[in-house]
Amino acid sequence: MAEEYASQKATSAAPDAALFWAEFSDLLKKKLWHQLTVLVESQIDSPLFRTADGRLEEFYTGFLSKVEDKLNTLSVVQLLLKVAATAPNQTSAIEFLSKFKPKAAKNDQANLLLLSSLAALTLESAEPADTKHAKAKELLQAAQAILDRLETVTPVHRAYYSASARLYKQQGNFDLYYAEALRYLGCTDLATVPMAEQQTWAFDISIAALLGDNVFNFGELLSNGVLQSLEGTPNEWLVRLLTVFNSGDVDGFAALEPAWTSNSDLAPKATALRNKLVLMALMEQVYHAPAHKRIFPFSDIAAHARVAEDQVEWIVMRALSRGLVKGTLDGVTRTAHLHWVQPRVLDLKQLARMHENLQTWIGTVKSAAEQIRTQGAELLVE
Repeated sequence: MAEEYASQKATSAAPDAALFWAEFSDLLKKKLWHQLTVLVESQIDSPLFRTADGRLEEFYTGFLSKVEDKLNTLSVVQLLLKVAATAPNQTSAIEFLSKFKPKAAKNDQANLLLLSSLAALTLESAEPADTKHAKAKELLQAAQAILDRLETVTPVHRAYYSASARLYKQQGNFDLYYAEALRYLGCTDLATVPMAEQQTWAFDISIAALLGDNVFNFGELLSNGVLQSLEGTPNEWLVRLLTVFNSGDVDGFAALEPAWTSNSDLAPKATALRNKLVLMALMEQVYHAPAHKRIFPFSDIAAHARVAEDQVEWIVMRALSRGLVKGTLDGVTRTAHLHWVQPRVLDLKQLARMHENLQTWIGTVKSAAEQIRTQGAELLVE
C-alpha cells in the first residue's frame, strides 16, 4: 500500500528529509492528489530521490504504481520518465515506459509526451539503424496525429520536435532536421537547456542550414539565441559563416575558408556550398534592387556573385526552377528581368536596407505628387 510506503519513509527519514516525508504522508492520508503531485514534482530531482540505492525505483514500486490512476496523467508520465532515466539501458527504459501506453492514451498531452520519449529512447538504443529508425518513425507518426489535434503549442511539443529532429539527424536529412530543430527551439526556453546541449543544437542546426538543399533562409536561425552559445568556442566561426551566406557575401565566404574547410561535414561539400552561396547572392542582389531597376545585365550578376559571365544563365535558371526568384531571361540582350524574390526572415542589416529603399520610394512618390500638383493643377479638382 502507498500509505505503508509513506509511513516507512516518514519514520526512517533523515532529519533533512523528515519535513518532506511528513508532508508527503499527510497529503496522502487526506487524498489531496494535486497537492501531493506538486510536492513530488518540486523534489523529484533532489537528493531525496537521487541516491545510489535506487530510491526512484523504490518510489515507483512503493507509491507511484499504487496511485497512478488517481494522479494527473501528464504528471504521471513526467514522473515515469524520471524513473526510466535510472534504467540500466534504453531497452529496459522502453519496456518500463511501454507498460503505461494504454493509460497515457486517455490524455493527448500525456500520450504525446510518452510516444515522443519512447521514440527518443529508441533512437538512442543499440539496435541496427534501419530497425530503430523504423520503430521511431512509427512512434512519431502516432505522436504527429495527436499533435495535429492540439489547438495550441504545449510544453510537450518540445519532446516531439526533439525526437523528430534526432531521427532526421541520424538519417542525414538536413532539410527536415533544420525544420524540426527550428520548431524545437521555437517552443523551448533556452534557460532550461544546459549550455553544452545548447552548443550541440547550435552546431548541428548550423551545419544543417548550410548543407540543406532547400534551406535558403537563415534569418530565423540567426535571430535565435541558441547561436550565442557558440560565442567564445572553437565553433564561433559558424555564426559568421551563416551571416555570410544570409547576406550572399562571396568575399566573406572566401575569407572564412580556412575555418569551414577544417570541418569534416563541410569540406567535402565545398562545391555545393559555393553553388548555394551564389544563389543566395543573386537573391540578395534582387531583393535590394530598386523596383525600377529589376533588369540585371549578366555582367552585373557575374560581378556580384564573383563568377564567370558564362555561368550566369545557369545560375539564374537554377534560381528560377527552385522558386527563389521569378522573372525571365533574355539570351539576346544577356539580361535577366527578375521582379520577385522568395520572402525571407531579415536580419537587422537587411531591415536597414529595406528602410532605405522605402525612404527612396517615399521620396519618389512625393516628387511625382509635387510634379503633378505644379504642372497639372488645372486638371485637378479640389
